[in-house]
Amino acid sequence: MALTTGSSLGQRPGPRNAGRGLVPFVIAVLMAGFLAIVIYQAAQTTDTPESPWAATTPNAAASTTNNTPAKPLPDNNATPATPVAVAGQTVRETLAAFFKRMPPDAMVLDLAGKLDLVRAREELQAYLDSLGPEEVESLIEVLGDEVDFGNRRFLMYALGRIGTDRAVDGLVGHYHKMAALGTKDSEALHTIRALGTSDTPHSFDQLMDLAVDSGDPQHRHRVLEQLGNHHLRAEGIPVYQRLLIDDGRMNVRSYAAQALKKTADATTAPSIEQALLTEKNRYVRQSMIGALGGIGDVNSIRALEEVTNTDDDHVSRMSAVNSLRMIGGPLAESVLEKVAENDANQRVREDAQRALQQLREQGG
Repeated sequence: MALTTGSSLGQRPGPRNAGRGLVPFVIAVLMAGFLAIVIYQAAQTTDTPESPWAATTPNAAASTTNNTPAKPLPDNNATPATPVAVAGQTVRETLAAFFKRMPPDAMVLDLAGKLDLVRAREELQAYLDSLGPEEVESLIEVLGDEVDFGNRRFLMYALGRIGTDRAVDGLVGHYHKMAALGTKDSEALHTIRALGTSDTPHSFDQLMDLAVDSGDPQHRHRVLEQLGNHHLRAEGIPVYQRLLIDDGRMNVRSYAAQALKKTADATTAPSIEQALLTEKNRYVRQSMIGALGGIGDVNSIRALEEVTNTDDDHVSRMSAVNSLRMIGGPLAESVLEKVAENDANQRVREDAQRALQQLREQGG
């Protein structure tokens, strides 16, 4: 029988068919390898608590191997311990050591120097706060000799805090000495404020003397400010009333009005109303108008109504509206209603409307 060339079920596959069987096998091997890599990486990730991005962070390894702690920044809020004077060292010597650590601000340029200066001032203040009346003479002596104003200011307020009669007299003496030398205005400002902080009968008497007799008139308004804050301020009412009219300095008249306001004495209201009739300076007028509101005498409502009707300065009329609100009552509300409807200035009308609303809420 002749052989045919066609395929047969029992025919052995040729080389061309053999290649077809290898392809699935290779693919299976590659897939198995890929899966093994994925599983390994997943296992590594779950075993490490750090971020998976840590491996790609520059110098990550170096940062984990350096265990040297960073130098802490200075704590500017820390409360300094009260420095203790060296045994046998006088107050003068201790203060000299403090002042040596405190150069003028203009000489301190870098941040570290500024922080050191702040700490030195805090420690100086703590030391001064620890001193009592027995050190007053030493403080007065150092105040008289110290050339730096910033350091003198610390000493002034230390004497004011101690507040004995001798401490007050030392401050008054310093005031007169500096006034004779023609020093800067800030010297008088802080000396007078230090006198006010003592808040004693003797300091009140000395402030009254500066306001009336021995003080430089250009500093009188600062003296009046401290008298107005003093717990004995009511004893100075006749002086405030006189200066309210007679003194030619607008700031003196203004502070005299403020001192009267702080006394809250209704018997002083007529004198303020009388001064208001002739006062031309709008800033002083506003202080007087505010004083009437602070005193709160219902009889002042008519004077305040006159301000709302005739004063050309809208700020003064706004001050009158506020004082009417402070006094309150049906008569004040009636005046405010007219202002809210008729005033030519929108801000004044709006202020009057708000004042009315507040009074009605308080009454309702």
